[in-house]
Amino acid sequence: MEQAQAKQLEEKLSRYLEQRAAASCVPFENSTDVQTIRVPGIDPFKVSCDSSLIGSGWTVIQRRQDGSESFNREWSDYRAGFGNLRSEFFVGLEKLYLMTKTQPHELYIHLEDFQHNTRYARYTNFAIGSEEEAYKLESIGNYTGNAGDSMAYHLDYKFSTPDRDNDVNPTNCAKHFQSGWWFHKCYNCQSCDSFCFKTLKPLLGYASDTKLKLEECADLQSKLNDQQAITKNKIDLINVYKDLCENQTAELAALKQQLADIKNALISPLSGSCIRKQTDVYDIKVPGMEAFKVSCDSSLYNNGWTVIQRRQDGSENFNRNWTEYREGFGDIRSEFFIGLEKLYLLLKSQPHVLYIHLEDFRQEKRFALYTNFFIGNEDEAYALKSLGVYSGNAKDAMRNHLNIKFSTPDRDNDMKNGTCAESFESGWWFNKCYN
Repeated sequence: MEQAQAKQLEEKLSRYLEQRAAASCVPFENSTDVQTIRVPGIDPFKVSCDSSLIGSGWTVIQRRQDGSESFNREWSDYRAGFGNLRSEFFVGLEKLYLMTKTQPHELYIHLEDFQHNTRYARYTNFAIGSEEEAYKLESIGNYTGNAGDSMAYHLDYKFSTPDRDNDVNPTNCAKHFQSGWWFHKCYNCQSCDSFCFKTLKPLLGYASDTKLKLEECADLQSKLNDQQAITKNKIDLINVYKDLCENQTAELAALKQQLADIKNALISPLSGSCIRKQTDVYDIKVPGMEAFKVSCDSSLYNNGWTVIQRRQDGSENFNRNWTEYREGFGDIRSEFFIGLEKLYLLLKSQPHVLYIHLEDFRQEKRFALYTNFFIGNEDEAYALKSLGVYSGNAKDAMRNHLNIKFSTPDRDNDMKNGTCAESFESGWWFNKCYN
């Protein structure tokens, strides 16, 4: 029973850590709700996640469904994003740029008309440029779907809005269609199927000239309807679709493997923590300091833990002064302390959980786990500022030291008459010595 509970706790902790550092909707698994993600270059922001259309983990960047939101907006609105995440909205060009810059993304376009007919287009590598490049549509990858490859027509074109015309058309497409988009010469009618303007027009602005555009596509739609009627009567269509599904399944498996390889390749040896690293010594880098070595551990409690102190056999002297505790000391493969400045910068760079593992000479073990560990900077004497929620079987002893500054034998910051660090021959966040 204890092993089962421990495993459940491990799984919950793993999901918690992944979701706290989520840069997309993938860690939220089957969520179809509003979640908070974090990407470099911008404060955490909320996004709409969807797992109802084609599996879990999709981040919705635009939804247009009932005309409740005006998309006839200026450049600044499209840059920042607008609308209601639970209804009609656009996520914002700056967020979209940073999302696609952080990691590879697929693009899935879902279209549905008022008779509930649906079409889709899927692209394997979607990315846009920065604001200096007018958020140019830089990449879409390979296309699959049944809605026509209309996005290819807009590849390498800048984003336009009614007040910023970046298209190559004599007139302002964004002003004409009352919506921002990567306009080329407005839209590409020749490359779309029967859903070209039947569904895209309501989605892109409910323009007044829908009837005219439908007439321009009438010949193409008529030919498509004739072909669909002929194809529907062919018995071998079932086998064609069967083969197509098998091929797409194989292609999807290959694509997933490629994405996994890309993901692994993006895990830099100089990342800011031990996440996804095995038990060994690695170089990591955090803002504010040159790269330094840390001891990573995956043997005690799931993987990805950065060891900040190890005391096991008395081989290292911990009766050290303030400077040594600030810089760190010891053998990183044996007994050591990581250093207060490194610890502060590690905790500042991203949220951390604290896990304390205790073992006596009879191999009896205890642990304490805290969900939000954080300390202050040197000007604040590296005070213990946060612990979060406690769980474990080693008692919540750290709570007694919360909001207490760090002390060493040569710098007494404790709350007791006398020097706890000197008495116990060690640096720590002493309150009135130990609880």
